[in-house]
Amino acid sequence: MDLKAVRRLKHRSYVRRPAVALRHRAISPRDVFVLSFPRSGNTWVRFMLTHLLLGRRPEFDEVFSRIPPVGWHRHAPAALPGGGRLIKSHERPAWPYAGGYRKAVYLVRDGRDVSVSYYNWYLRSGLYGGGFEGFLRLFLAGRLDGFGAWHDHVRAWLASALARADALLVIRYEDVLARPTEELARIAGFVGLEVSRGQVEAAVSESTVDRTRGRPLRVTRARAKAAPTDLRRIDRGSSGQWVDVLTPSQSEMFQRMAGEVLAELGYEREEPMVASATHGASPRSHG
Repeated sequence: MDLKAVRRLKHRSYVRRPAVALRHRAISPRDVFVLSFPRSGNTWVRFMLTHLLLGRRPEFDEVFSRIPPVGWHRHAPAALPGGGRLIKSHERPAWPYAGGYRKAVYLVRDGRDVSVSYYNWYLRSGLYGGGFEGFLRLFLAGRLDGFGAWHDHVRAWLASALARADALLVIRYEDVLARPTEELARIAGFVGLEVSRGQVEAAVSESTVDRTRGRPLRVTRARAKAAPTDLRRIDRGSSGQWVDVLTPSQSEMFQRMAGEVLAELGYEREEPMVASATHGASPRSHG
């Protein structure tokens, strides 16, 4: 069985749900989650939060150990006041593990940019070799992975018990690009970290592209050829990169499937204004 077949089997609900529930064992009510759909800025935010926890620029393995993915959290240090941990998750609020989420930061990004970034990631990973049109249809149908469609993921969290209890802080990736210091300070305060303005500014200024993008995946000539535009122009963490990739018909398809969610998040503009980051964080630095 090839890698793609294994991945499809792994994401079937009857296989995946018990495994995900198992990964949520040993969750404490004191834990705080850093949630997002994939390719929405989770790694960048975790880098900055880990900087605040350590008081210095972290290495990748330190980010993983301090704010690990759910399932790897059992040995994570209790870094929050009161003994809670910070845990990363891309999961939706679903039975039987939804009750484990008591407080969370939910990072959102324009779904059109997410689709472009995710396409690039799939190409580089060797998990998809077709063109963007087919990928976008799978993306909007929620058939790529076990996380469902982007717009269904967002809807689920915005309507979740956490949101109704005011225990969900929704942060837009584009706002972090535009105002990284202010947005990181909001996140730190919400999760319970007592930090100074100077500490936040240091975390932002030292979270550069070279520190947060990880080891590059090998891009073969065939995979690069399948991309709709130069790979160097995709997935650079910018806001509005979808404008250079989606055709008018693809944009209309996205609007038809996910337009209501885009509008609810403030992404209703057809031609978005590209955000520019400050304090050392480039708008093309973080994926």
